[in-house]
Amino acid sequence: MSDEWNDSELLRHLPEILGEAADTRECVRRHLPHDGRDADHIIAIGKASREMLAGALFHDGVALPRSVVCVAPAGTGEEVPVPSGVKADFFPAGHPYPDAGSFEAARHALLAAERMASESHVLALVSGGASALFESPVAQLTSDDIIAVYTSLVSSGRPIADLNTVRRHLSAVKGGNLLRVLLDRGASVTVLAISDVSGDHPHDIGSGPFSPDPTTFADAFGIASNIAGFPEKALRVLFDGRAGRLRETLKPGCFDETRYRFRCIASPRMAAERLSALISHSGHTVSTYPVPMSGNRASWVETLCKYMQTTNEIKKGTWMVSFGELEVHIPTGILPGRGGRATSLVLELALAAKRKGLEIDVAVLATDGRDGNSSSAGGFLTSEDIANSSADELGNAVRCFDAATWLEAKNRLYPTFSTGTNLGDVLLLRLRSPAPSR
Repeated sequence: MSDEWNDSELLRHLPEILGEAADTRECVRRHLPHDGRDADHIIAIGKASREMLAGALFHDGVALPRSVVCVAPAGTGEEVPVPSGVKADFFPAGHPYPDAGSFEAARHALLAAERMASESHVLALVSGGASALFESPVAQLTSDDIIAVYTSLVSSGRPIADLNTVRRHLSAVKGGNLLRVLLDRGASVTVLAISDVSGDHPHDIGSGPFSPDPTTFADAFGIASNIAGFPEKALRVLFDGRAGRLRETLKPGCFDETRYRFRCIASPRMAAERLSALISHSGHTVSTYPVPMSGNRASWVETLCKYMQTTNEIKKGTWMVSFGELEVHIPTGILPGRGGRATSLVLELALAAKRKGLEIDVAVLATDGRDGNSSSAGGFLTSEDIANSSADELGNAVRCFDAATWLEAKNRLYPTFSTGTNLGDVLLLRLRSPAPSR
């Protein structure tokens, strides 16, 4: 990273800075078990699966596994070269909705787990996106049923923790169900996880295929029954589970924990700290916004603007960093244009700041390098860009979910790129002139 970037260059070079802050391969290598027990089998699932697998395979002093399974989003990168003698299976799969690749990957993993030799050591590498990429419906549901469930959940606008609670109780692999199969076979399991969810709860990272689940069928039914249009067939499964007619997900304390280890090796909070340190080292004043990016986007934006208007902790010219993912609800009947969480947040923050008299520079970047259907990784705007734009045009782009088209016309999009990780979105914002507090 350059020590001489000015403020506008800092915005333009955010992807480069992020790449330095989040080196997935090195992160995995630092956290591999060092107790002399190398992995017999590796399974990597999620948006960061390829880079995590590469970090585990190509590391001095670690014996090669007998087999690897890698499940990654289709069309987002090349397969990791695997050393000779290692059996490798790669599954390109769907996101944000499961597809044939998602179901085939889970079927393969379940079959391999059921046939695994006793006392095998499994290294599980889990990252964001694993919920859709790796799926096997419970026996009462078909793959089409599960796709309908995902469609209903994604469009509901509910918090990600709620979505994952429902997913875990309709899946044969989530909620520790795959972990249970492995432990029943006498295997030991080490999990290294990269979190993209607020709180970094193991059961919420990829809906926890290798993590015990503290939530219940009753929790899942309570959530799903309040989602308009939730598939009736899936709701009946949750009802039966709540009534005790179906087996619960694997619960904490209900298995031999001496054969299980979990470590969250990277998270939005960790990345925010690293990114802040890099920006500070380049001579800029930087702080971390104390409220994580989670929950409803409009409410979070309002909270951030109030903070900028009233706090005495932010000096003029200070850059603020935040990580996370905000929920966006697309109303029924709206045909969205081009955009994603990152590009939409840029415009919503610009619009809110303009209305409140705040002068800001703002950038939002999807840490996996792909922001929804925007054909970009995110975007940015300077305070001059915002001043030269009307509230009407900003508001129209936000309402039409067409932020990327608008930003592209201003030459303010980040091109797509591959980071090999997924830590949600990163926000970089500078308050240039605060509005008078009221």
